[in-house]
Amino acid sequence: GWSQKTRSWALIENAAGLPERLHLARLLRTLVRQGISLLHAAEIMGALPGVPLNSVSLPAAVRTIRLVLRPFLPGNSPNATRLFLSPERESAAAAWAGAAAGRFRLAPEALEDMIGYIRSELAGVPQGAGTETALVTRNPELAAFLRCVVRAKFPGVFVLSQEELVS
Repeated sequence: GWSQKTRSWALIENAAGLPERLHLARLLRTLVRQGISLLHAAEIMGALPGVPLNSVSLPAAVRTIRLVLRPFLPGNSPNATRLFLSPERESAAAAWAGAAAGRFRLAPEALEDMIGYIRSELAGVPQGAGTETALVTRNPELAAFLRCVVRAKFPGVFVLSQEELVS
């Protein structure tokens, strides 16, 4: 079978022009950073059929692809541990986070509070090889923001929005 690197190059080669190739490369890099395998190349390309890739915003394309690849997302395995963000914590995070041009920003003290909350939630959860842990939120836009925070502070933990859950 093809390696992940070979498949990603094949995807880029099939993109029409340079702007579309650059957009696809950014998209693939984002997916890999989120722990998504590029071995599902057909599903990735099929998620946005007939649409020039550079005409779709990166967050919208990532969200669409994540929904198509839902069964394969890290954190969706049957033995994954899921930690659901409490409604109060989610509301507070959404209130703290000001959405500007589709980006969330937290004040430093609010960010530290969120990191402390996640750390305390993870305290009793086994970490390491062979374990899969996901933080789940109801808000897909907040999930995208939390992925950045969690990836930086808790590299072995994945973030899913509720719409991405399988069972």
